[in-house]
Amino acid sequence: MPERNRVLSRRAFVGRVLVFGGAGAALLGACSPPAPAAPSKPAETKPVESKPAAPAEAAKPVETKPAAPAQAGKAARLDMILFDGGWTPSLKIMLDAYKAEQGVEVVWDNPPLSGFYQKQLSLMLAKERKPDIISSNDTILSQYAGSGLIEPLDEMLANKSLAGDDYAWDEFAEQTRKAASWSKELGQQGQVYGLPFELATWGYFYRTDLIDRPPETFDEYVEISKKFTRSLNPSSPTPFGATAHAKQLPPQYKEWYAWMWSYGGELFDEKLNPTFNSDRAVTSLADFYGLLLNHKAMPPDTATYSDTEKSAAFQNEVVPHVMHWAHQASVYLDKEKSPKIADKVKYTMVPGMKGADGKLTRVPYAQQWMLGVNPNSQNKPEAFKFIAWLTSPKGMRAWVEAGWNSPPRPSALNDAGFKAKHPSFAITEEAIKIGRYGPGYLKEYAQIADSKLLPALSQVMAGSQTPKQALDSVADEAREILKSADY
Repeated sequence: MPERNRVLSRRAFVGRVLVFGGAGAALLGACSPPAPAAPSKPAETKPVESKPAAPAEAAKPVETKPAAPAQAGKAARLDMILFDGGWTPSLKIMLDAYKAEQGVEVVWDNPPLSGFYQKQLSLMLAKERKPDIISSNDTILSQYAGSGLIEPLDEMLANKSLAGDDYAWDEFAEQTRKAASWSKELGQQGQVYGLPFELATWGYFYRTDLIDRPPETFDEYVEISKKFTRSLNPSSPTPFGATAHAKQLPPQYKEWYAWMWSYGGELFDEKLNPTFNSDRAVTSLADFYGLLLNHKAMPPDTATYSDTEKSAAFQNEVVPHVMHWAHQASVYLDKEKSPKIADKVKYTMVPGMKGADGKLTRVPYAQQWMLGVNPNSQNKPEAFKFIAWLTSPKGMRAWVEAGWNSPPRPSALNDAGFKAKHPSFAITEEAIKIGRYGPGYLKEYAQIADSKLLPALSQVMAGSQTPKQALDSVADEAREILKSADY
């Protein structure tokens, strides 16, 4: 990226984060599979509950050191912050394994998603030495890196005594590596700031007893949705034909992006001019939300739906198909979690659109989570050693064997045994080749998306603004934000 990517001052960064009131905390609301049934919800088994008092914790690992000289200077305890998510059960297993193997206790602070971002941000801005290990995603990494809130990892990544002989950074897909990198001058071709542990892409799920062939295009998706809406077709076996994440959280715009990009729309042009309101972007939003506003093909309370309610509608036979994160296959194909549909669900990539040449363009949304190092930690090498151990080829395989269903490493996604156990791997493996992340090179992107785009989409969903009016407003506000940042 050109040098117009000016680093935000610490005060400006804080102000901009607070503008969207922690809505960024939901940026990964979809990255951990939303459990539709209580048993699959990890929050009830928070590792934090088992965290002993600090004095006892400090003494405990010391007793397990095999030899004092060999352990000299080695941290007996590391602290990590990462919100409670779909990774919780399997990650707990990996933390126990690391303690047994390395004699190092990793104490996990896992606040709920709703308060995670603000809590981590406040610790980083206060230059607290704990936690040693912090977390980031592809959307906010540029904000953290541009404000000095996360440690660059290149030197430690090149140190085999820390990263291990077989870390294989180049194994990650190019998009994955770019989303973990940033610099003021080079954008996403810059330094590495996070080691990826989660990769999520969109998938399309449908009932095989109702839909013979999955739609290739969004035009076909609309027609299927109308066909299975009882108010439009009295013989429909389902009351409604479609649903969506319409609650004012980031998955709302991420679902729309799959439509917008397939229609040929873009958020910014090559000169960073906002193009939210291009004809193609407006048409894609009108078609998407038209399913509710014009065709009444979505439940009337769709505006209150998060990913959880959207899933429940599919699981309870309210709708015949749904677009969701690919790893949701582990829920939909589980007879205990989805007893009504588990034996009649298939999945593929999201629909797309055909161009004038007849070529089909599909653009699944992709996102990733990463672990990084607190720049104020007194245990940077040990913190890096842990996250490298966890995200290495060997560590990732062990994590998948422990139950993790969203690994970013191709060697795990391509494994035949893992694919048999985790059906979503086949979708993710293909989707990442053609999928797209949000514009993470732009520090102001999260502010624009969360504080401007989300309210605008909600106004369209409520019928108070047309897609054109709402997106015109977003484009104007985005232009002012970038202008104030001296782009």
